[in-house]
Amino acid sequence: MTQMNGKRTALLAAAALCSLAAGSVAWGQAAAPPPPPGPVAEAHKAAAVKIAGARYHEAALHQCGGRPGIPAANRAITLAPARVFDNLYYVGLGWVGAWAVNTSDGVVLIDTLNSIKDVEETIVPGLKAYGLDPARVRYVILTHNHADHVSGARYFVDRYKTRVIAAGPEWDLMEKATLRPGQDPPPRRDLTLVDGQTLKVGDTPFTFILTPGHTPASTSIIFPSTDDAGKKHMVALVGGVTAQPTIASQQLAYDGLEHLLAFSKANHVDVELVDHPHVDDSLQLLQTAAVRKKGDPNGFIVGEAGFQSFLGMLRECYLSNIANLEHK
Repeated sequence: MTQMNGKRTALLAAAALCSLAAGSVAWGQAAAPPPPPGPVAEAHKAAAVKIAGARYHEAALHQCGGRPGIPAANRAITLAPARVFDNLYYVGLGWVGAWAVNTSDGVVLIDTLNSIKDVEETIVPGLKAYGLDPARVRYVILTHNHADHVSGARYFVDRYKTRVIAAGPEWDLMEKATLRPGQDPPPRRDLTLVDGQTLKVGDTPFTFILTPGHTPASTSIIFPSTDDAGKKHMVALVGGVTAQPTIASQQLAYDGLEHLLAFSKANHVDVELVDHPHVDDSLQLLQTAAVRKKGDPNGFIVGEAGFQSFLGMLRECYLSNIANLEHK
């Protein structure tokens, strides 16, 4: 287990200062509409759109403050489960994701949707569709504390004694969460991850990079996978992309992104995933993946340059949002 260096410790200390702001929307996620843009904000937005290219054009418009919230189309659609790589499966909804990684020593599930019902109706059937036994889910990794990512975790804990791992500040907010009537509670505190830590499950290492801003310790996850041609890839699931509408949160997101940028370059990340399909405009890719045949192009393989473009687009959007908030 790798401990946080001084810079990252300071980053999380600053994140704690914005935890009330992040926590206040943690279980509802209603955000105020963005203020009218100023010229500096518009310049960074234009840079983001240019970097984004065709692949991330819609994502840039969303992340640069122009299209807040989850699109109605994403909420309305029902996605079939999809096998994205040899060991990687999407078992989520159209508006919020859950990913399963099959290792030589059990399944690792990343996020658990909005309720036990979501698990029973979406995750479990999705796993079974590809021959994965829900009883083999050894770990649940939570990218952050919001209800739509953590509320299904107790299904696996209660039935299969699955271990749950999340960052410390995210556990803190889960323990303080006020539930809406009928809402399933978050899991009880279990394993705590730290920045730079690697969890090895069977033949697959999962490295955690803290990328705060959406919440105090939103977590991105780096792990290897193999495509259907046998070529190895490095996958990054970027957790908590959309920062809260405050200067402090946007700055934290920018700083965390710089950290992820350096790590992803060093580890040759060439596959980009997120925990909400709308933030990278991947809904169509997920629909295609569900019916994709062996040998067909895989749109999730963006290449090292493509992944850096995705992060570069986000970087400019955070700067645009900061300038926008300062202009208000």
